[in-house]
Order: sequence, then C-alpha cells, then structure tokens
Amino acid sequence: MSKRGSPEWLEKVRARTLETTARGEDHGAATMTAAQVLELRARHAAAPRYASGRVIRGWIKEIAEEMGRPVSTINHAIHGATWSHL
Repeated sequence: MSKRGSPEWLEKVRARTLETTARGEDHGAATMTAAQVLELRARHAAAPRYASGRVIRGWIKEIAEEMGRPVSTINHAIHGATWSHL
C-alpha cells in the first residue's frame, strides 16, 4: 500500500478523482451545454477588439444578457475556469 502523500498515492487519487468526477453537462449544476461553450469560445475569438487585443468593453455583458446567464458564468466558460476539459 502506498504511503499517503507519496507520488504513487497521489497518482492513484488523481486517477480515481478524474474517473468519478462529473464534468460538463453530466454535472448537476451545469447551466450550459458543451455546444454552447464551444460556440461561445468561437464568438469570443471573433469578437471586436481594441488595438491592445482586449475584447471591447461590454461585449461579454451583451452575450450574457443574450444567453440569460450571469457575466461571471460566461467569462469563466470562455477563459477555461470552468469547462476546462473542452
């Protein structure tokens, strides 16, 4: 048996966690589908930008209102804080 904290133990725990953790639409708290997230990321890639490369202010808020979701939900999905497996 691997000692708690050893590299072998950590690898076993990580593997078990990935197998049992609900991700994306399978998660009970999901408010978007994988297709919506991928569309959102594509729209973000094509969004109007300032010369510095940043997306025009208010663009994410417009998308959030259009989708009926909080700005933070949209922002997290776009930048990978959530839906990072896609």
